[in-house]
Amino acid sequence: MKNLLYITFILFGSLSMMAQKNGGKTIKFSGNIADAAGEKIFINSFKNNKMVPLDSATINKKGKFKLQFTVEPAKAFYSLSLSPKNYALLILDSASTSSKVSFNSSTTTITKGYQITGSKESEDILNFTNIVNNFQTELDQLKADNSHPDSARFAQIKQQELYKSFTQKRNNFVEQHPNSLALLITTSYFNPQTELDWYRKIEKGLSESVPNSNYHLSVKAQIKQIEAAKEASNKPKRIQQDPNIGKMFSELNFPNPEGEIMTMEALKGNYVLVDFWASWCKPCRMENPNVVKLYNKYKDKGFTVYSVSLDTDKNRWKSAIQQDRLTWPSHVSDLKGWRTEATKTYQFRGIPYTMLVDKEGKIIATKLRGPQLEQQLKSIFGY
Repeated sequence: MKNLLYITFILFGSLSMMAQKNGGKTIKFSGNIADAAGEKIFINSFKNNKMVPLDSATINKKGKFKLQFTVEPAKAFYSLSLSPKNYALLILDSASTSSKVSFNSSTTTITKGYQITGSKESEDILNFTNIVNNFQTELDQLKADNSHPDSARFAQIKQQELYKSFTQKRNNFVEQHPNSLALLITTSYFNPQTELDWYRKIEKGLSESVPNSNYHLSVKAQIKQIEAAKEASNKPKRIQQDPNIGKMFSELNFPNPEGEIMTMEALKGNYVLVDFWASWCKPCRMENPNVVKLYNKYKDKGFTVYSVSLDTDKNRWKSAIQQDRLTWPSHVSDLKGWRTEATKTYQFRGIPYTMLVDKEGKIIATKLRGPQLEQQLKSIFGY
């Protein structure tokens, strides 16, 4: 799982607080952080993707501190921080926030394990933070536990149970806090492709609590983007035909391993699979047994293979031919690798790349592999 607070900062830190001249409220913020004596603590607003300090204090010997600052009428995110990535996220405003807010943490890692009073929506954030942190802790413990006899299977089942439980708690949180600005931080834990209705529910809540604010509009815009992407993906895609199909095969005039020029002209009258491959190409080597099987099946019926290697090392090329039992006679290469004239002529960018050429030398299909190649040859030879 992603770090909740860090994600929120990245996602919404750029949403500047809208400063207002009137209606500000002074907040007296006090707290206690164990084992943090002498450290500097800050209260910050978010502006232009940065935390901007509003007040700071040095934590005394007993771990106590006091801060005083002004909050604006509109709800907005603030943070209490010991460092840029060690902070508690808050939601404050002049209407619902008490003039006195208290914060207590039993650890110097204040991203979790704290208590806050005087700000209801800051408590909402804490509640969801606890849901996420508890889930992450259980997940980490499960990954570290190898005591079960069938650890892998056991871990898989337990992990599914943990995700199901987290999902239910996440959903309940949204249902139970329909108008809280804290809903904004939950969006990182929904899949926009499969859980768009939850985004809409969150947007509806924000439209009632902070209508037309940057926070509300950002979620609204995100929903529109998701909907547009879905609509685009549902439209029939135009299939682009390989431009080589329908063309006559152009001779490459490459030599075989013994230096003899092997031409396609000599194979006229056969259906020929032109196979661009290389000894170093794993997918090519994995496909070779299928090509061998089909060559042996149809070689007496007018089918053969013309292999064009993109190797640069002749010995490796020859060795691969022997190892993979590529027994057809037509093996050629100019040993120039990707600089071969073949890529310039036929404009392919990956291998294996195949072209099926008919008896007259016309390219009738390309990119045939595995079952597709087998089916094509069945349709030609009738079995």
